[in-house]
Amino acid sequence: MELMGSKLAAKAAVKKYNIPMVPGTDEAIDDINEAKKIALEIGFPILIKASAGGGGKGMRVVENAEEFEEQMNRAVSEAVSSFGDGAVFIEKYVGSPRHIEIQVMADSHGNIVYLFERECSVQRRHQKVIEESRQIIGKVNAGLLKIMSKMGICTIASYRNSGLFDIVGLSDEIVDDCFTGAHSDLAGLTYADIEEKINKSHHNAYKEENTIFPLDLGGFYKYSNGGEYHDYGPATTKAMHNKSATKKENLTDFDGLRELVANRDKKFIRDFLEFNSDRKPIDISEVETKETIFKRFATAAMSLGSISPEAHEAMATAMNTIGGMSNSGEGGEDSKRFGTIRNSKIKQVASGRFGVTPAYLRSAEELQIKVAQGAKPGEGGQLPGHKVTALIAKLRHTVPGVTLISPPPHHDIYSIEDLAQLIFDLKQINPLA
Repeated sequence: MELMGSKLAAKAAVKKYNIPMVPGTDEAIDDINEAKKIALEIGFPILIKASAGGGGKGMRVVENAEEFEEQMNRAVSEAVSSFGDGAVFIEKYVGSPRHIEIQVMADSHGNIVYLFERECSVQRRHQKVIEESRQIIGKVNAGLLKIMSKMGICTIASYRNSGLFDIVGLSDEIVDDCFTGAHSDLAGLTYADIEEKINKSHHNAYKEENTIFPLDLGGFYKYSNGGEYHDYGPATTKAMHNKSATKKENLTDFDGLRELVANRDKKFIRDFLEFNSDRKPIDISEVETKETIFKRFATAAMSLGSISPEAHEAMATAMNTIGGMSNSGEGGEDSKRFGTIRNSKIKQVASGRFGVTPAYLRSAEELQIKVAQGAKPGEGGQLPGHKVTALIAKLRHTVPGVTLISPPPHHDIYSIEDLAQLIFDLKQINPLA
């Protein structure tokens, strides 16, 4: 299998047994003039092929000598882009070849997966599936064991057929086929639509006139000019910065930001919804004052570590200024902030107990117990080691560079009595919270 991982190595092995092969080179060739000379000897049309290639990548049919140099450059560029290896060789082009290929993955329990598509992730850089099968199985098992090691047996059993998510934007046919029993109120893409998207992405990545083959990431996770829309794109953040405290003269001028948000195109489901009520609005005198309403405002729990100290303190300052409450998250808080306008009034207690000290608890007006985790489904909370700086380690009473994990179910909450005991213990330290 190691020999077959490279087409040139495979040709060399086959040649030892005097098996007939298509005329061509037996070694990689990078000199264009030498390659062109060989092509003339073989006779056009010829086929330029990537040694590490597969799935049609790094291949070019050259009909005549005039287009040889351009096509070879494209083949090398595509081979490097697709396989990380620019080695190519030349063969006589066969007009109507028949290529039979079977790709199957199976385990010892009889589970079988047929890889019908040549464009599969398994095959992108490792052309021989069997070579990589142990690595694939090992990675899958490692992921499963990682989750199971953090979860009780009752918790993992509850995930089966639990219907934890709804479907948005897929046709009823796809939902019935692939997510049987799942709830879907808003239909959308069909199989044909998905196929069209895949084909469009493929053609954009490997179009002939593009010699460097850059991938369009589409901006799904990070803003990209001309890509997926983001509410917090450059225009919005720039408008918000213009209203920051560093420019006090602009603090009351929100017209630009308001117009930017209100006049954008419809981008989300909520943009298509309108209030439809026959009730008359109540008199403004019957509405609570803004100060009273602000008291009900609270920020979401975001730990110091998941966001920067500056952002963490800014939210606390903002909420305390208007009379609302900020939530510390589970990452602890610098004791220098306690009793100041930068203090988070809501303090969180999670399974990892990160940063939970008597002073931390007594600085709170409200204590929040995190009974379960959901940020990473099945995994709980996790702060990668590279984010655990000296400050984070100090606040969480640990060592810099060590990955910190909060198991998804609270490790000491398996019953109502357990929860009652934790509440009782916390009340001993802060009876007013």
